[in-house]
Amino acid sequence: MVVMLLVIVPLDELFFFYIIPIRKIDFEQNPYAGENLEKEPWIMELRNQCRIIHTTELVVAQEKMHELKRRKEELLKLYSPILLLHQLQDAMKKTEEESETSLGQLFDREIDHVDVASSL
Repeated sequence: MVVMLLVIVPLDELFFFYIIPIRKIDFEQNPYAGENLEKEPWIMELRNQCRIIHTTELVVAQEKMHELKRRKEELLKLYSPILLLHQLQDAMKKTEEESETSLGQLFDREIDHVDVASSL
């Protein structure tokens, strides 16, 4: 049996195909050659199964990565520096208003300074 090698050579937009005989396999001198040829379909099936497994795992990993990227974007929107700054400014404004209200009540003697001190 002669093993042939297919060589594809691209040249511009043309492809040249060469079939080159590599060597003659003598099954009588090399007893493993026949065994190897018999195992070739089994090896090809294993390769196909590996490709299927690889592709399946790749799809799952890509879906998980997409979900994580989506969650990351959501978190970045929720905790963006601008949003956090606005929340701090709102809290500061609310605290300032409460402070001014309490101070006004204290000056107007609506509440006693003891009540203010005890609420702290």
